[in-house]
Parts: sequence; structure tokens; C-alpha cells
Amino acid sequence: MSGLFDLPAVAPFEREDEIALPAGATSLDYLQSIYRDPRQPESKRLRAAIAALPFEHPKLAVTAVVSSEGFAAKLEAARARSAQAVIFRTTELLEQPGPGANHTSAALRSPES
Repeated sequence: MSGLFDLPAVAPFEREDEIALPAGATSLDYLQSIYRDPRQPESKRLRAAIAALPFEHPKLAVTAVVSSEGFAAKLEAARARSAQAVIFRTTELLEQPGPGANHTSAALRSPES
């Protein structure tokens, strides 16, 4: 009976679907190793690819950079600049001669007047 238990040592069974990762691997590394492994079932590879997608190709986003003066101060400065443009345009219109002014035809044709 002693021969029954003297079987040769067998290497531990390694599953085909096991993923070998280095010690410092991240969760993204794990997902990438799954979807890149052709031995994995297609459904598992697809789920891993979908889960890794936002970390590999981030969405474009709009970000607002506001300095220390704040949004309200920037808005007020823009409003003041816009008011200056309106004042400038009003004075420019007031300085132009009216339709009843005496103009010569040569003065009306020249772009310098």
C-alpha cells in the first residue's frame, strides 16, 4: 500500500483564464490585460474594454478658469467695456453732420471726409 501514495509531484493546475499581473499593476492594467487576452471569452473582453474606455479616452469637457478677482468682477468689467463702446458710438454719431448740412458733391465722394 505504500506505493499508492508515492505518486510523482504534479505542477499546480493553471487555469487558462487566469491573468498574470505584476505586483504594482493598477485596475486599468488589469482591465487592459483582460480585453487584450484572446483566450478570454468575447463577452468578458467586451465588458473589460467598456469599463476601461473612460480612463483611456477621457471625454472633452469645458472648464472655466476664474482668477482671484472672481466671476462677478469680470462680468462687471465686461459690462463697463460694453457701455464705453455704446458711449463712443453715440458721440461718433452726434459728431457727424446731419442731413440738412451743406455738402459739396466732391466732399461726399471722397472717403477722407
